[in-house]
Amino acid sequence: MAIRDSHAWSKKLAGLNAQALEELSRVHRRNGCKNMADFWISKGWFTVGKSGEIILNKRPRWQSEADVIDGIRLLAKTEGIDPARISYGFLEENGFEWAIIRFFDGSHYRALRAAFPEIGIQPWELSETPKGFFDDPEERKRATRWLAETRLSKDPRELSKADFHDNGLAGLLHHPEIRGSPWRLISEAYPEIKPWELKRMPAGVELSGKELCDMVVTRAGELGIDPMDLPRGRVPGSVLKANGNSILNVLIAAGIATEEDRKYVECKGARKSAERRSIRALRRNEDQG
Repeated sequence: MAIRDSHAWSKKLAGLNAQALEELSRVHRRNGCKNMADFWISKGWFTVGKSGEIILNKRPRWQSEADVIDGIRLLAKTEGIDPARISYGFLEENGFEWAIIRFFDGSHYRALRAAFPEIGIQPWELSETPKGFFDDPEERKRATRWLAETRLSKDPRELSKADFHDNGLAGLLHHPEIRGSPWRLISEAYPEIKPWELKRMPAGVELSGKELCDMVVTRAGELGIDPMDLPRGRVPGSVLKANGNSILNVLIAAGIATEEDRKYVECKGARKSAERRSIRALRRNEDQG
């Protein structure tokens, strides 16, 4: 049959030989069609002209959501395209725009999820993430958790910028509310994680007195020592820098040491020793002396 139209599907149909049509039509035998051309015609996507030519209907007569699902699956199969790479523009080009508006509220993501439930496509895996999708904090959380727990099986504390870029989430990372900070996404999705638990403290993050106290107590507990004995090597460099590079200042800001402790150190002229060891160690040595 001759085909009258320059549409993408028409070109595809023209290039299919009888064997290919028969192979592609197997999954559609339930429709009582002999081949793929018959299937398309039965759905109203093509009609047969007076001379026997196949003519594309510019506005296919979609009767149900099931018809749309069958059509999208057929399109992916005939074009040999990964469903996640199907864009809205591609569906529009192939006659699905009206169907998506009618049956899926204009969301090509919802249409693809319905057509390929076995794949479990996520919005951020599409060639085009729906506009404004990451404006919703809940969707940002879901994407971050998917990246850490499903995609990478990785401790979220270790997520890096490269992890987001390499897995299709650059748009999430550079959302106006995130501004390129993995920490903002980590803290949003996992509020129980503290910034000082990361390998490197996020830039620009300042700890409150309570957060400093939590950090000191937790780190000391990991070592099985008194918080007053916490070595400076267990405090993030940015925290030390923000406190005059002094472990004593950190302990005072955390509410663990006091100004009396500072006076004691200064009185003894032992600031350097206090930085190397601890105030309590100094006092123990003095008592023993």
